[in-house]
Amino acid sequence: MLKRMALIMGAVCLLPVASVEAKPTQDVCVDLPPDASLSFQQGCDFFGQEQYAEAVAAFEEALKAEPKNSVIWKQRGFSYFKLRQNEEAIADYNQSLTLNPTDANTLNKRGFVYYRLAEYDDAIADFKKAIRLEPEFSWPYHNRGLVRIQQRRYKKAIKDFSTALTLNPEDAASYVERGVARYELGRFSEALEDYNQALTLDSHLAAGYYNRGLLYEALNNSKQALADYSNTISLNPVDVFALNNRGLLKEKQGDYKGAIADYDRAILVRPSETLLFENRGYAKFELKDYRGAISDYVRVIRLNPRNAKVYDALGFVWSSVGEHQKALEAYNRAIDLDGEQALYYFNRAYTRDDLKDYEGAIADNTMAIKLFPDYVAASNNRGWAYYQLQDYPAALKDYRRASKLDPTYVIALDNIGLVMADMEDYSAAVDYYDQAIEIDSTYADAYKHRGQAKKAMKDIQGAIADLEKAQKLYQNAGNVEQGRDLSIELDQL
Repeated sequence: MLKRMALIMGAVCLLPVASVEAKPTQDVCVDLPPDASLSFQQGCDFFGQEQYAEAVAAFEEALKAEPKNSVIWKQRGFSYFKLRQNEEAIADYNQSLTLNPTDANTLNKRGFVYYRLAEYDDAIADFKKAIRLEPEFSWPYHNRGLVRIQQRRYKKAIKDFSTALTLNPEDAASYVERGVARYELGRFSEALEDYNQALTLDSHLAAGYYNRGLLYEALNNSKQALADYSNTISLNPVDVFALNNRGLLKEKQGDYKGAIADYDRAILVRPSETLLFENRGYAKFELKDYRGAISDYVRVIRLNPRNAKVYDALGFVWSSVGEHQKALEAYNRAIDLDGEQALYYFNRAYTRDDLKDYEGAIADNTMAIKLFPDYVAASNNRGWAYYQLQDYPAALKDYRRASKLDPTYVIALDNIGLVMADMEDYSAAVDYYDQAIEIDSTYADAYKHRGQAKKAMKDIQGAIADLEKAQKLYQNAGNVEQGRDLSIELDQL
């Protein structure tokens, strides 16, 4: 009997919360000429209403009247930041700092733009200057901690967030970020304390629920993780990461329809995210919506033609619907893209077995074993291919190898029994079937084969008992065809 591997699900992605001051600070209240102050105030009003493009235009008018006012440059830079026009934001912050080089607030803001652009050395330099100018200003510590998380300098990040919290104990975002750094260091209990404290301070902080959900997943607490992802989505219905992760948890619980609903919502938000189509394809496969799964995997390949894992998954689905040539083509492409994955050779070998290309199956399983010497199923399946070629010594060698690698692997024991039965050593065959049943009393194939061996030994009552047991197990598993075949066999006894 062949062993088939399951499809591989997508990975969970961690998204730390990103923080920056949410609105222009009170240093906007400066004495400006009357013709400038109205435009400036309009800019502040637009900013408060999140009309950032209009704010930029208003600050532009203010700058015409007062081009040497550093605050206007800073506020227009912050408006550009909100529009994600990072280069324009940096240019305005540069101009502001030329006029007022000791403004820690502007240094902090420019540093955060550098952080967003992954220009971490420049970001650290700005935060360091801001801290030197205003040691009691908590935000540069917080934001430097964000950079250090990206640099995987988690202990230094924790130190920065702790300083930020000493200066501002009500800063929920710093609790979340310190929790992220502790999570990355495996300090789960401390991370949980930080997330809990953050949510005590701000029960509407979506990132607190999301990151705590990741932690609960790491602690194998799926119920709490699911609740936290749901809270994240309630607060931010377009959070793609939370929707994806909740979908994955639903898959693990067998709720494939619920998972697909979450992936559908996420795809509406981010239709170019291949991971979402991968995961939805897997859920559709589990629901036996093979055409739907194929459609999703093909979509992934269109978006990323070099995704070897999805070619492998596509091959698996094509094989499941009997399209073995298409499966072979997909596996070939997966191996062309990444020839170091044992699973790809293993799956292609399975399809070669379906095509009765047993020599090809032997070659592929051999390659899988070379890449992963402890690959139990590959040893078993290579043995099966040798068995089909009636090379019983080679088949037995592989089956015994699989059984040695995993003594609880009942498929190999059952297969050894089949070889013994073909060699008409029924007593030895029954012994191996006995071993398989002792390990797994619900393994229907072993009862079936033992019954057939007993029939050959003229133990008719024993044969009937085993075949009836196998029939019941097949029926309970929903394997109607096998149950029907055994009914015919039993009628002949």
